[in-house]
Amino acid sequence: MTALIVTSSTWPTGEPGAEELDRSLAARGMDARWVCWDDSAVDWAAADLVAVRSPAVVKPRIGAGGAGVLVVDDPADPRLGQEFRDHPELPTARGPWIVQPLVESVRTEGRPSVFVLDGRAISELEVTEPGL
Repeated sequence: MTALIVTSSTWPTGEPGAEELDRSLAARGMDARWVCWDDSAVDWAAADLVAVRSPAVVKPRIGAGGAGVLVVDDPADPRLGQEFRDHPELPTARGPWIVQPLVESVRTEGRPSVFVLDGRAISELEVTEPGL
């Protein structure tokens, strides 16, 4: 299976830590390579799978109701790594942080939430708070 992992020109070979994803995909027999989203030489139709790695959501390890969520599409965004308060009635958001791809349907349909302890998924629930 051929996979294209879409990135920006800022991270043409993947964001920091991409080597782990590369190894994991190769171990599963996937022929994966990083491509820039605006590269006109990319043959998108030739891929079996296209995975878009941005924009991303940066959020505290533990949050509720979308508290402390920051949506970014640039790894150089000056807000990254900074404390911030997204609502006057919520506490200041502080790290450590989780970065994950933004799936647009989260804003309209909700999302699954999986809790992992010691590398094992222990529970899953559907978070259905459209608009987050």
